Amino acid sequence: MESTLMDVFASRQHALVRQHSAYYWQTLWLEQLSALVNWSLEYRVQQMVAVIVPIVALVVIFSINPFIGAGLLITIPVVPIFMIIVGKGAAALHKKHFVALERLGSVFTDRLNALSVLASFQAHDKQTELLTQASDNLNARTMKVVGVAFLSNSVLEFFCHAVGSSCSCIHRI
Repeated sequence: MESTLMDVFASRQHALVRQHSAYYWQTLWLEQLSALVNWSLEYRVQQMVAVIVPIVALVVIFSINPFIGAGLLITIPVVPIFMIIVGKGAAALHKKHFVALERLGSVFTDRLNALSVLASFQAHDKQTELLTQASDNLNARTMKVVGVAFLSNSVLEFFCHAVGSSCSCIHRI
């Protein structure tokens, strides 16, 4: 990778230097290349191990007891499917929560900027009521997000106990 990057630098050095600062290229060379190497040598190996080990375990279990192997073959894919469903629901709720938080912050900042106008029209009580409603709405959304987080954890715990103790090691990570 370093030699390929050196060749690119040598062939297009003036065009590249004009696109980014020298600091950018130095950072790329010193930090990003090593991070890419670490990703290639560590993460990808762990990714392959995470695929190969369950397959080998299923083969061994099938050879010992085909009934248990069939049960595991049916139940193991259910865990990621439910986690994907719950995760997508949590992501959607989190996005709605973030939008509500952003709106509440915008309303509050707008009211602070217009404090003199509100005082002129004696609209403090009405604006306090609106901010209280927006805050209550945000609290309700927060509780929905927390509820889905607990649901996600409960689903994971349920399937970990259903599949066996090997899943509890994954949950602790």
